[in-house]
Amino acid sequence: MTIQDQREVVAVHPQLRVVKRYKLNASQPTGLTYDARTNWLYVSVRYAVDSFNTNTGAEVNRVPAAAGVDTLWLDRESRTVYAAGGGSLLMIRADGQHLAIADELSPDVKGHTVAYDPEKKMVFLPGAREGQSKLLILWPMANQAEGDNAEAGVR
Repeated sequence: MTIQDQREVVAVHPQLRVVKRYKLNASQPTGLTYDARTNWLYVSVRYAVDSFNTNTGAEVNRVPAAAGVDTLWLDRESRTVYAAGGGSLLMIRADGQHLAIADELSPDVKGHTVAYDPEKKMVFLPGAREGQSKLLILWPMANQAEGDNAEAGVR
């Protein structure tokens, strides 16, 4: 079967049959992450990250993102979606039906992917510039005082 000029995400059963199709009102979907606890799907598209209700297939929210985001990682505990592209790392709060940019880091690491370790709460952003390989590692720092938010460290 050929799909011509359609923009959609397709959910496939382990037996390789199509279960659902989600129409995208955007172009160039490149990355996605699924939250089984809330049944939300997050998709990186050209210049944005979209959230979908997988029960209805409806796009619920969208936030702007740099071009070239190829990978999304979700920290289910903190409700944060990490997206890398265009030399920046975007941290998006994913609270149910609402997406909001929590922070953006421009570390001059020209990576388009991001990896996340949920056990250690570490974010890895690989990239290169001018023939030099780089790897940005973000990790949580201990609270300075009880009740303070944890700060992120950079190596």
